Amino acid sequence: MKAQIKKNRVTKNLFCPNCNEYQDLNATFDRRGNQVGWFCWRTKEMVIRETTVFNGIDMKPLIAKFLDTVVNDEILKWLGQHKVYGLSRKLAYRFKTETEIGKKHNPNFYFIQSIVLEQLEARQKALKEKDKTNDKECC
Repeated sequence: MKAQIKKNRVTKNLFCPNCNEYQDLNATFDRRGNQVGWFCWRTKEMVIRETTVFNGIDMKPLIAKFLDTVVNDEILKWLGQHKVYGLSRKLAYRFKTETEIGKKHNPNFYFIQSIVLEQLEARQKALKEKDKTNDKECC
């Protein structure tokens, strides 16, 4: 499907998993003009991320290192889905304002938040699975 340009924005009618319907999603670009994903204005979230590279820098390993220093995994496994989402927003803001990469390259907040949320959910799932295997071994 071809993308349209509306008022200096590139939009495309795609399926939004948050809204559970097809709608016009806006393309998100880095400072070099490379498309990094699709943004939903209803939920204010990047729903389709095409890459983890922003301005030529792969943000995923940098965010993983940042999360290793600031996240307590013991508490993470007890948080619900909404709390993990809220935590991802706070940590994305901290990454953007407190780290050298965040200050120097000024990555898109919603781009960072989508990577943080993905990594927090993966960590939480791994911790819960680890607890299940430990419960089976002990008894």
